[in-house]
Formats: sequence, C-alpha cells, structure tokens
Amino acid sequence: MATPKTLIILLLLLGVISACPDGPCKNNGTCQSGYTDKGYRCLCPPQWTSHRCDKDVNECQNGQTNLCDKDAICTNIKGSYSCHCKQGFVGNGFTCASIIPHPSAWFPLNGTYKTSEIENRTTSGFNQGAVHLSLGPDGTQNGSSAGSITFSDSNSELDIGVSITILFWLYTYDNNAEMTFLQYKGIKLVVNHTKLTLTLPEPSISNGLTGTLAEKGWTFVGVSYNKTTAEAKLWIDGNIVNPKNLAANFDSNGAQTLTLGGDNFKGKITQLMVFNLTMTQEQIREIKGRMKLPAMIFNSAIISNNSFYSAELASFLAPVVGQMESKWNLCYNAIANNWDLQQFHKNCDNKNHTVTIIEKEPYIFGGYTDIPWESSKSPTYGETLKAFIFSLKNKEALPPFKCLAKDKQKAIYKRSRFGPSFGEGPCISIKSARDQSRAVICEPYSVPTEVSKAKPQSALVGSDAFFSPDNYEVFYLA
Repeated sequence: MATPKTLIILLLLLGVISACPDGPCKNNGTCQSGYTDKGYRCLCPPQWTSHRCDKDVNECQNGQTNLCDKDAICTNIKGSYSCHCKQGFVGNGFTCASIIPHPSAWFPLNGTYKTSEIENRTTSGFNQGAVHLSLGPDGTQNGSSAGSITFSDSNSELDIGVSITILFWLYTYDNNAEMTFLQYKGIKLVVNHTKLTLTLPEPSISNGLTGTLAEKGWTFVGVSYNKTTAEAKLWIDGNIVNPKNLAANFDSNGAQTLTLGGDNFKGKITQLMVFNLTMTQEQIREIKGRMKLPAMIFNSAIISNNSFYSAELASFLAPVVGQMESKWNLCYNAIANNWDLQQFHKNCDNKNHTVTIIEKEPYIFGGYTDIPWESSKSPTYGETLKAFIFSLKNKEALPPFKCLAKDKQKAIYKRSRFGPSFGEGPCISIKSARDQSRAVICEPYSVPTEVSKAKPQSALVGSDAFFSPDNYEVFYLA
C-alpha cells in the first residue's frame, strides 16, 4: 500500500512526464522533461529561440551568423534568411562574383595619378601641348585632364589582342571643330559639336557609327569590338549606338599607341579604362553608375531652366557641402525683393552654406561660402578656406570654372550696405548703389589654368569696371 509520500512523488513524476506530450515546443524544437520550473525545456533549431522555440532569430543582425557572401545582402525571413548578391555582383548569394572584370589598363587622369596607370602596368602617358588638370564629373578638384595625352608602350597591358572595350568620361563644351580625339589600333573617335563618330581601320565595309552627345557637359563614352562576331559598338551613357558587323582588322602587333585629345579639342577626359574583352551592357552601365554625378535641388529664376548650368553648379558645391545631392532654399531674389538690402540681411544673415548666383546678361557668375553673412556697420572680413567664386557663362567663352580660396584671409566681405560680396576689396560686390557693383577675380582666390591665358580681370562680367547686375539670388543649404 502506497504511503502519502510515495503518492506525492508519483504525482510529481506524472506531471513531469505529461509536460512534453502536450507539445509545448514549436518549430521542430525538442522537448526535454524537467530542468525548469515549467517541468520541461525546449532545445530549439538555430533559427528559433525563446522557451517555446516560437521567436524568430534574425540571422542578418550584427553579431549573428549567416552564410551570405561579403558582397551579398542578407534578408531575414520567418524561420530562415535569404542572400542576394549586391548590385554589380552575380551568384547565388552565398557566393558572389563581380560582374566587372578588372581593366587591363586604367588611367584615372586626375591629380592623384596624373598620367600614370593605376597599377604601374605600363609607362605613363606624356603630355602634348597645353594639358592641365580640371574638375572631375563628381566635382573633385583636379579630377580630370584637359588637352592631349599619348600612351605608348610595346610591352604593356595596352597590347591586349583584338577583342577590346575602351571606356572613359568625356566633357565637351561649346562648338568643337571636327577633330579626332581618340586613336588606338586603327580605331578613331571623332567629335564635331554634338556628333560623335566611331571610325575603324581599313578595310571596313562601313563609314562607322555615329551618336549624339549632350551639347555640353559630361558623357560616359565607350568603344567595343568583338573579334569572334566582328561586331563593333559605340556606347554613349551605357546605351548602344547601332552596332554593326565590320570587316575590320585590328593589328595587335608592334607598339600600341593610344592618343587622347588634340590641339583643337575643347574638353576634358577622365577615368580611361581599357579591357581585353568585349563587355556587356550590364557591365558598362555598372561602371558608369560608380561615378556619382552631383545634383542640386533648388528653384532658381536665373539658371533652373538650364540643366547644364545647374549640373555644373552642383559639381562645384558637392565637395564643399559633402552631399552629392543637396537641397537649397531661396532666401533672396533681388528683383522679387525690390533690391532691398535690408531684406537680404534679414532673410540670409546667420545662415551657414549660402550660394549666390548673379546675372548680368549674358554672363552668369557668383560665389559660395560656408560662413554666414552679417549686417556689420563697419566693414569686416570672414575667414574660410571653403569659400569659392565661380563662372557659369563668361566673356572668354570658357567652360564654367571655379576659383578656390588660396588662404582663409578675406574670403568674404560683410557690411550692412553691401549684399553678398567676396574677396579683398571686395572684388565681387553687390552695393546699395547697384551700378557701383564689381566682379573681378582677386585675392585670396586662385585663377584656374584655363582662365589665366585669358584676362582674369574681365573674365567674369566682361570688364573690370563697375557694372549693374540684372538680378541676383541667394540660397542656403536646407
């Protein structure tokens, strides 16, 4: 006969035994009797947690373990996760490979590498004529080269056989006379204003391929040839321009010479890449997408209707404001505010990051400062190295240019009787008597190479004398 103590033990054992048959563990968790005050514990699969295995584990969180490739994106799903290769990579997500092959030769043509190949796999190019560094597509100072450069090396990565792709960024401005600006292995690229033509070596059954460039500004340009199919392609901004099968002979014997630019070429070139294969459209577009072009969101009565001027000003501003896409609010328009300088100071003083756009038909110019304007009764100067002055349209028919501050002294001029004014003097000034305004390039601002050959004192507004602006606007960074 069972004693009361024995009955209690039996009841406890029955309670423990009966806990697991009730199925407390979810999602294929293993139930074990005892161990906890609940009378059981659950051993959960790796993707589940909690005392009942009913809480999903986010394997994609920092500190968690997943098998996604380093070039993949991990996405958590209930009870598991998925891996997808990032843009520019292909694979199943657990293994991802870049869709972009490494260039056989890569010449950034910027202030860092000058005319050197990025891995020193070939000798540097040599300049011919007037070649200088200029702004790049992303607004980087010394981010491109203007002029003519020749690369020549018989034992280098330029000797790449006959299936090739050549890619680079091209900046054109104004009316270029018809001229050849790229020559390599019999390939020639010819530009005539907005017309871009690819011609191929003899014998060829075609006069070549022709596409249309933007009237001004940066374009991503490419040439490719497939030896197997004898198909040549001209690429403009990642789009194919009427590919053709051509009976062209690409001679890979002897010295390989590549020439960029020319004496009459008015433009810039950067990021020249040469590949020893025929690249796909997806690959070419991926390379294009790696160069982030700045954008400026604003509403200007002076330049909003001109996409070229807007793009150029955005490229000037991107490096100093640290944003590839910046939004700007209007604080003053001279015409709308009846040329009232008190309104300028009321609306625009004490705001960091302002850009001024001045119009004196047909010229457009202005300046930027990261320090605020003030209504000082006596003249004072503001000190900053980030300020610059710029020209979008000028007397010398030069491309838009940017003049950086060489030192921080006297970068901007602040006085209640003046509107936005820059430099010593000041050299760009808007006065209450607006016909006494001035616009010249002076200290502390540097004169760009392309401007120094012209007349820097009259480059902005056509004269170093006083002028009366037609309108001006001031914007601040939102």
